[in-house]
Amino acid sequence: MKKKVFLAAALSCALCFGFVSCGDDENNNVTPPVDNPTDPEVLDVNATYSENTLTLTYSGSEMPGKSVAFNTTDGKTATLTLEGDFDISGLLSGVLTANSTKADLITSLSPGVFPGELKTTISNVTLTKDGDKYTFEGSDSQNGRTAEYSGEVQNGKLTLNIDNVVMPEDELQGTWNLNTTQVLSMTWESTSGISVPELGLEMTTQQLSAMVPMLVNTMITEALQSISFANDGNIVANYLKDGAWVDSPLNIAQYYMKDGQMYVQLNVAMLMNVIQTKADAASTIADIAQFLPYLSEGVPVKYSVEGNNAQVYVDKDLLLPILSFVAGNETIANAILSAVPAEYQELAQALLPQIVNVINTTSEISVGLNLQK
Repeated sequence: MKKKVFLAAALSCALCFGFVSCGDDENNNVTPPVDNPTDPEVLDVNATYSENTLTLTYSGSEMPGKSVAFNTTDGKTATLTLEGDFDISGLLSGVLTANSTKADLITSLSPGVFPGELKTTISNVTLTKDGDKYTFEGSDSQNGRTAEYSGEVQNGKLTLNIDNVVMPEDELQGTWNLNTTQVLSMTWESTSGISVPELGLEMTTQQLSAMVPMLVNTMITEALQSISFANDGNIVANYLKDGAWVDSPLNIAQYYMKDGQMYVQLNVAMLMNVIQTKADAASTIADIAQFLPYLSEGVPVKYSVEGNNAQVYVDKDLLLPILSFVAGNETIANAILSAVPAEYQELAQALLPQIVNVINTTSEISVGLNLQK
C-alpha cells in the first residue's frame, strides 16, 4: 500500500507539472546593411550579425541566440545594438494561416544579452581600423549595471566580448546551499482530492503537498548541492555529473530584480540545442501566446530572505494559469501519458482526469526551494 501511495503521489505531480517543449530551426544569416556609408575609406561592415556570423561571449563563455547590429557612418565611432535572436515562426509554419493573429504577436522570444534588457544600445563606440576590420573596446553603464566590452568586425563576421559585468546588488547575490533538512516546500489547497478505489487510495491535496517534499528530499540533495546568484546576473547550479560535483555552464539562466520580484531568463537557443521538436505539438504552440513573454521578459519568481535562510518559490499567480492550460490540453496530456512507463499506465489513466478537476478547484498552490548560507 505504501508503494502504491508513493507511485500515486509521484504520478500526480508528474501529470501536473509535465509539459511539452519545442525546438527551433536554424537561421544563419547576416541581415544586409540598412545604411551603408558612401565614403570609400569606411569599411562596408554595417549589418546585423547572428548565428554563425557572430561570436559573442559573456563573462568569458559563449552566448548563442543573440544578435548584434553594427552601424558606423564615419569609420571612427559606431553604435552596437544587442538583443535576442530566437524566432518561433519556423515552428508555426503549419498553423500560421489559421492562427495568423496570434502568430503576429510571436517574433523574438529570446531575452537580450544583459539580464532585464531586451535591447541594449551602446553608442559612441570608438573604432580602430586595422586593414579590412575595425577593433573596439570600452565600457558601458546602464540601468544600474556596469560592463566592459571589446571586439572586432569585418565583412561577414563580428566578435564581441562582454566582461566584468556588475549588476545592481541584491539580497540573493552569492552562493546558497540547499537546506537539507527540508529542501522543498509545497502547499496545495483544493476542494477536490484524489481517489483510486481499486488501490484503496484516498488523498487530499494537503496530504499530497506534505508527502511530496519528503519523497523528493533525498532525490534532490543527491543531485543538487548549491545555487549561486552571481553579480553578473548568471544563475549557476552545482550539481552531480558522472560522480563529480560540477557547475552548470554560464549563460543558460540569468536573473534580474524588478519591483521586489526576481525574474529568471532562460537562454532559449542553448536549451533548444538539446530539445527535439515534437510534431504533434504544432497545434498547441499557437495557443500559448499568453505564456510567451516569460521567454523574453523572464519567469516571475518570488523570494524571501531572512538572515542566512532564503526561499525561492512560485505560487498560484504563475502555477495556476500554466497548470490549467496543461491539464486542459489534450495534446500535452497525451504526451505526458506517453512518457509514463507501461506498468503505471493504468494508474496514470485513472489519475489524470482527477488531476484536471483538482487543478480547476485549486485556490492556493506554491512550490519553493529552501536555501541557506
